[in-house]
Amino acid sequence: MPEDPKKAVEKFEQTYIRKTMNHYKWNISKSAEALGLKRQSLQYRLRKNRP
Repeated sequence: MPEDPKKAVEKFEQTYIRKTMNHYKWNISKSAEALGLKRQSLQYRLRKNRP
């Protein structure tokens, strides 16, 4: 059975955020700017999906 579309989007978002964070050596401000997010929004998304 195919994956739930909402979960697939969340999974993609987390992968994209982590790749961007790695590129900017986990610098929140630079990563947020590159992603077009406010720093606080990026921090929220990182905390929301912690394992």
